[in-house]
Amino acid sequence: MNLMKKIIFAILAAVAASAANADVSSYRDILATLELARSAKAAKQLAAQAEMYASVESFADLRLWYLRNTQPKIFVEIETASAATDMGYFRLDYNEAGKLGKLRMLREEFGVK
Repeated sequence: MNLMKKIIFAILAAVAASAANADVSSYRDILATLELARSAKAAKQLAAQAEMYASVESFADLRLWYLRNTQPKIFVEIETASAATDMGYFRLDYNEAGKLGKLRMLREEFGVK
């Protein structure tokens, strides 16, 4: 029996108990059960988002490696640029950017797909 079925049965049991005996503690049980269901759903959504972000970041890592090895002229330009030039400022921003930011910068500056 999965977690959602257990939660639904707990809610139904709490509702049935509250109908038979309308005291405050049963309402607290209902609210606690609903809060548990809400937090379980939120935790599942956060785990899915974290997994998606990790896969996107892995793809960005692979893409940056591929670009570095197939388009070395771009990276030589970036790495040898003096800090006093626009390209040098680009290099400084590039080095501080995250993986996805680096891909965005390469696409905007060099038209890299």
